[in-house]
Amino acid sequence: MRDARGQVQAQGKDDPSPMTWNGPMAVLVNRGTASASEIFSAAIQDYGRGLVIGTPTFGKGTVQTLIDLNRFAADPSSKPNYGALKMTVQEFFRINGGSTQLKGVTPDILYPTNGDEKEFGESTYDNALPWTQIPPADYKPVADMKAYLPQLEQMHEARDAKSLAWQLMLDEIAQYKKLADRTAISLNYGQRQTERKQLDAIQAEFRARHKAIDGSDSAEADEESQLDDGLNPNERSLKTELKEQEDAKKAPDPQLQETAHILFDAIGLIQVNPKLAAEVLPYGGKESANTVAAVTGSASSALPTAPGMPNTAVAPTQEAIKDSIPAAAGSAGAH
Repeated sequence: MRDARGQVQAQGKDDPSPMTWNGPMAVLVNRGTASASEIFSAAIQDYGRGLVIGTPTFGKGTVQTLIDLNRFAADPSSKPNYGALKMTVQEFFRINGGSTQLKGVTPDILYPTNGDEKEFGESTYDNALPWTQIPPADYKPVADMKAYLPQLEQMHEARDAKSLAWQLMLDEIAQYKKLADRTAISLNYGQRQTERKQLDAIQAEFRARHKAIDGSDSAEADEESQLDDGLNPNERSLKTELKEQEDAKKAPDPQLQETAHILFDAIGLIQVNPKLAAEVLPYGGKESANTVAAVTGSASSALPTAPGMPNTAVAPTQEAIKDSIPAAAGSAGAH
């Protein structure tokens, strides 16, 4: 941490505790990953403790405090209501000396963005502090994820090229960006009707593809929910909006599923290559051999074998993930 006077103070334990989990790990992040969860993700990346996967994070590298302005009143007994002043008082830095301010954390394996970085994140604020850095801390990475990143990225790209769910996600992102990039809207009624019918047709196609992929109706349009209905949010049915939010939570998440696939790709590579395991597992894999064996043993019965790679777990079920890898998920969307 660095305060307003420029004084730097290291945070954390001088004598670290033993690892709670010493097996393979992945942290899924996105633009909503901010502040404390960025510190966590950055620490995982800097120490080489696991894979960081997803989209660049929010970019909040500062600490704020609230100052009660009522205490400056000439007559506090008059019960003033001056409000509070929010002030930035500290910056926090990664152990490598860099800040998460503005830049956030860049994942080891990048997922496609939907363009929200233009409107959401620290870099969108007019008065955001600039990125800066300090000398790095005295630390030593416990492993090196770069040793198998090229292989994992190749397997990830090959799988997603054939994934209907992933291709649907890309098409939805492209449609979202197309609508977000519009700078003009026609006031001609006939043209607006034509555009609306086109959008309705596109959304209907997306819903049909969702249903064909996962068999659910979570993407089905509610009868009361219409595109461009001319209503303000407070004029729509609250019941309908709550149902839509609940359905969205139940819908399969292709990015979460792909992250699980990547993690099991990593387990498979480690399992068949002891030399690689010594590079990517903590402390050369000396503490992790039993953990990897336990993970693959408990989950492999639910996983198909990758072509040309015996005993490699590559397609986990949700049950296998929950039961066998407590540290597989990360801080996406956390604040």
